[in-house]
Amino acid sequence: MKIEIDRSLLKFQLRTLLTDKTSLFTLVFGHWCLTGIVFGKKGIAALSAADGLLWTNYGLFVGTSVAVVMGAICVGFTLVKPRTYGIVELLLASPLSLRKLVATSFVTCFAFSAVNLAAHFLIIRLKFGAVPYGTGFYLALAAALSFTAFGLLGSALMSLCRKDFEQTHVILTAAGILLIAAPMFTKLRLEIAPWLPPALAAAFLLGCAALWFYLHKLITREKAALA
Repeated sequence: MKIEIDRSLLKFQLRTLLTDKTSLFTLVFGHWCLTGIVFGKKGIAALSAADGLLWTNYGLFVGTSVAVVMGAICVGFTLVKPRTYGIVELLLASPLSLRKLVATSFVTCFAFSAVNLAAHFLIIRLKFGAVPYGTGFYLALAAALSFTAFGLLGSALMSLCRKDFEQTHVILTAAGILLIAAPMFTKLRLEIAPWLPPALAAAFLLGCAALWFYLHKLITREKAALA
């Protein structure tokens, strides 16, 4: 099955992200300021120490922050509010397929997440002279990304039948980031079980399948209503 990206939609999504004040506020204050608090709380000496479990906790925190902030924005303007941003009208009035919409949205989310992660690693490199190489860190990062992405998909599904998604999302996002930040502040060490990343990846795939089904149902209903 060939997956194609729609360049015009990709430009529209990127432009929306860069011009939306809420998105920029969430990115700057909700993510980077909280990360700065973590750096300040732990201290340069603690973070630069050869502590694999501490870096694993940091991987959990960074992965969760990236997925929640960037994923929520992309899911929000492409899936949660399709009529507000004209996505439904775009699908109805152009040859853009549902497969292209989902693939393009994924590329947008992935690109922003990759840039954000690269910026984190660059700052770590400049501050401490090295990045945290180790299986624990990257397993934690993958687990956090899979888990929070699955949570975002669930939020998107829930929002299709709820009008108070904005308030619900703020509560879920704040609770999720604070739960991940707490181990960083208390120096708690978290052991990542070897079965956890595959299990979270499987849950993520199930969430993708469910999201595809409900999004397809939504678009089909809109087409029937406008026919």
